[in-house]
Amino acid sequence: MKFINWLNTQDKPKEVKAQLQKVLGRSESAVTSYLYGYRKVPQDIASKISDFTNGEVSSVDLDTQYKSFHLNDSFVLAPSKGQRVGKPILSITKHPSQTDFEEFITGIKQLLEVKA
Repeated sequence: MKFINWLNTQDKPKEVKAQLQKVLGRSESAVTSYLYGYRKVPQDIASKISDFTNGEVSSVDLDTQYKSFHLNDSFVLAPSKGQRVGKPILSITKHPSQTDFEEFITGIKQLLEVKA
């Protein structure tokens, strides 16, 4: 299972993400990078994530997510801070699956607070 999908299935994703930061001892940006696959997850962190998710997200899932993100051309939605770009909020590959496309559109709707 994709790590971000697991987080979205939780009742209170923001609180779970904050707990995850404490358990991993990593910053919010590092955890976000792991969630979306932007950054490779070290093996010791991957095992902590697997334990935290009760095995629903394995180290193999995290590796696959990272490789998939970096093999495919992708686009990210990130806030602009003057001439700098902030950390990515959402991402999508050039040729997404139907599920990935729907998740991306749902993410944009939630971000813009648009009612479906």
